[in-house]
Amino acid sequence: MNKTVAIRYGDHSDRDEMIEDALLSLGVVHYEINKTIKGAPEIYEMDPETGFAIRKIWMSISHSTHHSFGIIKKTKAVIAVSLDHPVGIDMERENRKIGIRPVRILSKQEMMVYNSCKGSCSSDTLNSLMITFWTMKEAMLKSRGTGINTSLSGCCSVKEMKGGKINLFRKDGFIISLYLGDFEPNAG
Repeated sequence: MNKTVAIRYGDHSDRDEMIEDALLSLGVVHYEINKTIKGAPEIYEMDPETGFAIRKIWMSISHSTHHSFGIIKKTKAVIAVSLDHPVGIDMERENRKIGIRPVRILSKQEMMVYNSCKGSCSSDTLNSLMITFWTMKEAMLKSRGTGINTSLSGCCSVKEMKGGKINLFRKDGFIISLYLGDFEPNAG
């Protein structure tokens, strides 16, 4: 089976090298990066002889900052590149305090999960749950090319993600969600 998705994590300042490394790991040597009207990155694999685009490659980027005593320590980035699926990725610090009420982010079904944890979970666990839902939703919206220009509570409940595939990771104090869309427009 050929590898079709690459993920890279590192310092935000190394973002361009991370993109190049992810593309090379997928066998993409000649490419062009542009931005859509909405500012999302857009990559095309290019034919080196003709200069024409061979296929679209999906990419998503997220970044977040480590803080210590109110001082920014370092900005981290995570990049996902996919050859055959729309892809979205999001990361947030696990201990980030979300100053938004759960009802503004969570669907009715997700609120039931949240409320069932309320009495038996610590505030840190509840916060981590909120960040997990947030990153999952933002990753899904990024895969659609919209970002979070929509009400999070009224869209893309975890239940709606059934057509795609969500992966959750924890790394260096971050929660990272990767969403692969549910169709393969470049296949066949």
